[in-house]
Amino acid sequence: MGDPSMTMAYPEYQMEITEVDGIPVGDQLIQMKALSTVTMKGRVRELDSDATATDFNGLLYPTVYDSEETVTAMDNDKTGKPMVFKNRTTKLFTGCDSVRNGEFEFSFIVPKDISYSMKQGLINLYAHQGSQREAQGYFDRYILGGTASDIDLDTIPPVIHSLYLNTDSFKEGTVVNATPYLFAEIGDNTGINTTGASIGHDLAITITSESASPVRYVLNDYFLTHAGEIGKGSVKFSIPELADGKYSLELKVWDVHNNSSTRTIAFEVNNSAKPIIFDLRPNENPVREEVQFLLTHNRPETRLKVRIQVYTQMGQCVWDQEVAGMSEYLTSLPVTWDLRTATGERILPGIYIYRALLSGDGQHYATKSKKLIVLAQ
Repeated sequence: MGDPSMTMAYPEYQMEITEVDGIPVGDQLIQMKALSTVTMKGRVRELDSDATATDFNGLLYPTVYDSEETVTAMDNDKTGKPMVFKNRTTKLFTGCDSVRNGEFEFSFIVPKDISYSMKQGLINLYAHQGSQREAQGYFDRYILGGTASDIDLDTIPPVIHSLYLNTDSFKEGTVVNATPYLFAEIGDNTGINTTGASIGHDLAITITSESASPVRYVLNDYFLTHAGEIGKGSVKFSIPELADGKYSLELKVWDVHNNSSTRTIAFEVNNSAKPIIFDLRPNENPVREEVQFLLTHNRPETRLKVRIQVYTQMGQCVWDQEVAGMSEYLTSLPVTWDLRTATGERILPGIYIYRALLSGDGQHYATKSKKLIVLAQ
């Protein structure tokens, strides 16, 4: 649990569901039926009172679970008595929506693939306002079973709007690194099936090549819903290391009515290929007090070293800084400079040349050079 002398991080606000489909929540359990549309309202309240936190404005992340299942451990120690426990392994919905003045609302369609157990499910609620304020709560006053009677027949499959590796400039046959990063934008008017409750209905990719057996990765947990949009979202996944060679990747997506779509792309892995810098720019130019260098590249979600060097127009280096860490989507760790030399002296106003060196493995790098105008204080 950590150091007993330290206070555990715990959200300072609580969350609760107050209405389901317009009906106030009471002691009676609500029945959620397959393929029914459910709308929930709730609020964020102060931890030590029943007052609504009306100044809380942020993002809500609800996760809806099916009922508990009995799970039996693998008994790796060969005791003959494997551990048996209860767990919620099926997610019916993961979303993102807004909290306004301490109140929130979200809707979802219950997937066709539920347990039909007539047992209680659970909704985990989490919200944050920036990095300083957090709220959490749960709701379990519902059971899962039956099928909605007023549903419209849906035979339209999901739409895979985009599928690429590392960058949206990806084209068929593009050469990528050994651990490319997958991006996909998908949508469906009823919702994407990410339950994992039915065999073969997973959101998944299959990678094939001439030299190896096909490899399948289930990406149910990597689907991120767009805020306030039912059935629309993105998939981001770092593909485990691949050997050099040519590959084919197929993405398969199911909606909550169990209609499916597939899309395939081809690519080539060459781990010796140099990283590419798409753009290098300061957060402002001209600059007077401090500057932050921003770099976009084709090595998302990989460990990189970024080195920024600044020179006078005569070729004298006045500043040289290197940072290392995990890059975000197409953007490296930002590098900040206070316009002082390594000895702490403020540089003179004028025009300077800056460049970046990007290294993914200590050997390969790419550079770009541009001008920076420094103004007097």
